[in-house]
Amino acid sequence: MTNATIDIVLCTTGNNHLADHLPAGLCRHHATVASPPLLGYECHTILRNGLGQYDWYVYLEDDIRIEDLFFFQKLMWFQELVGDERCVLQPNRFEVTDTGAVLRLYIDGHPFSRNLVPQQAVGDVPRRIEAPHLGRTIAFQQVPNPHSGCFFLTEAQMRRWAAAPDFLDRATSYIGPLESAATLGLIRHFAVYKPARENAGFLEVRHGDHRYLQRRLAFSNTPPFHYSVVSSKS
Repeated sequence: MTNATIDIVLCTTGNNHLADHLPAGLCRHHATVASPPLLGYECHTILRNGLGQYDWYVYLEDDIRIEDLFFFQKLMWFQELVGDERCVLQPNRFEVTDTGAVLRLYIDGHPFSRNLVPQQAVGDVPRRIEAPHLGRTIAFQQVPNPHSGCFFLTEAQMRRWAAAPDFLDRATSYIGPLESAATLGLIRHFAVYKPARENAGFLEVRHGDHRYLQRRLAFSNTPPFHYSVVSSKS
């Protein structure tokens, strides 16, 4: 993407933020009085209000980092490949640390209960897609856990979702309010794919926190690195 214009809107609530300490001109600060767990839905309002002005509409939790220079080119390639605005590609989310037996981990595995993830709304599309890319075969699949702490929608996709009667209903039924704001709308209205495990790094984002690697999971010291859950709340 050359000559791209990026507008960043930082949504906050109350005085619980560091927006005043950011470099001038970096972003537009959108202050709200929303309940903190529901702050993500204020972002949805911003995205809807921007319809007709952008090619891509992006939602990012504040600890998600994009480190791939070709991230949006890959998203555009996927959309051209599938040719169906009902199909959305989500990145795999990973953590890194410099201590412990496991230094890098994809953190969004299968949910502990299938009841946590409702049936995806679009059923007449393939569950797995394969295509040649730069001399290798890249696979994408619908997964039990579509959460990534972010989403990336084209203008047509954002318009489609914003027209749905449940848009901005502030539902919290998918795990909790934070996860629902990031993912529930996608599950309700799109077929959600991620890069398959064998090429998980094709599209990925970094989770700025290390809570899975450093606090929630304990790994054995030798391969194949079995793990146990230390805490699900820290």
